[in-house]
Amino acid sequence: MQIKYTGYLFNPNKTIDAKKHSGNAKATIQLNGRLGFSSDAIKLMSLSPEQVIIFAEGENGDLAAIIREAGDENGFKVQKGGEYYYLRMKSFFDSQEVDYVRKKVIFDISETREEFEGKMVYKFTRRDFFRKDNCNRENIEE
Repeated sequence: MQIKYTGYLFNPNKTIDAKKHSGNAKATIQLNGRLGFSSDAIKLMSLSPEQVIIFAEGENGDLAAIIREAGDENGFKVQKGGEYYYLRMKSFFDSQEVDYVRKKVIFDISETREEFEGKMVYKFTRRDFFRKDNCNRENIEE
């Protein structure tokens, strides 16, 4: 329902949906090379084990992603362990020389206004931090 806007600063037709923007959707590269999703990311992307995620490389290590049903060979299959959702991406991160052992690599996930083949495009904005407990982790296995 449209509310008549009288020209004041607050436009009731353009209010921000707090439920949609209150979460902290992110994915973190684990020490074993898996990309693990936060509960807010799982909700935002409506993840399920019957899906794959297809990535495209962006600038500065950022990624763009779309979700498709399982069976698309270009996608990483969504895996589930308990309430935990993840992707097996160790080989990709290693090929890109991402130092996820010495650094904590986090992707902030957001919806974009873009669609590809009718699918929402998600932006994965990369942030790197040196780990506080930077002990020897050379022999981490997936």
